Amino acid sequence: MSAWLAGGNDMADLALRGVSRVHADGTRTVSRLDLDVADAELVVLLGPSGAGKTTILRLVAGLEPLAEGNVVIGGRDVGRLRPGERDVAMIAQDSPLYPHLTVEDNLGFALRLRGVLAAEVRRRVTAEARAAGLT
Repeated sequence: MSAWLAGGNDMADLALRGVSRVHADGTRTVSRLDLDVADAELVVLLGPSGAGKTTILRLVAGLEPLAEGNVVIGGRDVGRLRPGERDVAMIAQDSPLYPHLTVEDNLGFALRLRGVLAAEVRRRVTAEARAAGLT
């Protein structure tokens, strides 16, 4: 599975500091990861199945709990915030979030839920699609 994250307010620097994910059974899937991603920089996570690629993205999006460390987006530590408070979205590339929606509708779904104006949704979706090579 490959995925990408899109920032809700354009792009921002991302810093992971000592990020770890430990499951209830004690399995550590990410161990003290440090990573810096500059504003608008493209980063590719490569590795075999089970290496933690998707887990890292889920940690950034807030869909997995941190065992330790910090997730800093745009200078703000969001590591303990709920997913909806982080202003990011994770989009899986191998299947749409909602199969009955178009790619454009899937990309703009979270923005429309937040009440973003239609013109702004179109602008952001176009930028996100271009960044992901979907245009």
